[in-house]
Amino acid sequence: MAYQIVRGKLAQLFLQQTDVDVQQKVQRLLDELSGDPFVDMKTKFYFPCPPVMLTIYRAEGLWIVYYLEESSSSLKVVNIGYAKEKPIIR
Repeated sequence: MAYQIVRGKLAQLFLQQTDVDVQQKVQRLLDELSGDPFVDMKTKFYFPCPPVMLTIYRAEGLWIVYYLEESSSSLKVVNIGYAKEKPIIR
């Protein structure tokens, strides 16, 4: 089952500020995530942010912070950034 990708404000802002190559890379990673968003402890890890538990996906020099909303079959992207930067979720 593929999850529907929903980008939050911070994720949208990141994408608006990057070039087309990075946007295409992010879209490819999101397409992969929508098919298999579950923690594997290799590239996808738990990212605790009380009171919720998010997931962080690290691949190809980027990180993507997200959570699943099972009721709507959505993968909610909180933020996206470069691996050299610290993830920001607020």
